Amino acid sequence: MGGILVLSGTTGLSEAEMERIRKAGAHAPVLWTSHTSLGVLSLHVLAGRQGDVGPCSDSEMSVLAVHGGEVACEHTLMLLGGHDRLEITHRAAWRRLFAEGALALARRFVGRDPGFCEVRGVFRGTTP
Repeated sequence: MGGILVLSGTTGLSEAEMERIRKAGAHAPVLWTSHTSLGVLSLHVLAGRQGDVGPCSDSEMSVLAVHGGEVACEHTLMLLGGHDRLEITHRAAWRRLFAEGALALARRFVGRDPGFCEVRGVFRGTTP
């Protein structure tokens, strides 16, 4: 027990890069997430798509992400009907929330044994 916690919060990694992160779990507790904003993670949990962005092939649901310029982070969950749509949007006004979210996630893993876990396990209560 103890040691250094590794929290990786990024997207766009190749499968080889993800495998290196998974293997690090043999030596330290490793938590991987596509996002450290707790608001965005909650939105993705509502959508049942931890980390996925874009259209779903099996339903009329999609998550649209906007980053850049004055937009620190904006994610919209869209539930599309035949003649209407429901949107739930999370907007981040400043980038500090990413650091705050990373700290909140890391606190859940202090003192854990080595192992790899994706953030979906934190929200589902199935972390090792």
